[in-house]
Amino acid sequence: MITTEGFNYLLNAGLKGASRYTTWYVVPFEGNYTPSAAETAALFPANATETTAYQGLTRAPVSLGAVAGGSVDNASALAELVFTADKTVYGAAVMSSSDKGSTTGVLLAVERFSEPRVIKAGTKLQLLVDLDLIQPAP
Repeated sequence: MITTEGFNYLLNAGLKGASRYTTWYVVPFEGNYTPSAAETAALFPANATETTAYQGLTRAPVSLGAVAGGSVDNASALAELVFTADKTVYGAAVMSSSDKGSTTGVLLAVERFSEPRVIKAGTKLQLLVDLDLIQPAP
């Protein structure tokens, strides 16, 4: 789900010439949390209980492919996280800030998984990010 903050960013960067981010990051969460479109980068890490128990000093970058048909994804280069502790992950978000736990920047999108993922320390979690701007049917 693209958040209202995400839509505002896309409109401002695309139509109003506002500053834009060139790198985005995947942000897993471990809270038993149901996201809403009103969620923001300022509140998300605490509201969703961001998971930071994975390798690396920063959040994992997302390498998006070509935009086509109103969609873009990272299917050719899935985001990978190697966990350093046992965790139950309920979903993930896409944010503009690289720092784990950061409340700055833009929360572009957030999704709760259909079922929580129980992850053991040392396990690699690969995440597909698929962003779609869907036109209403005529």
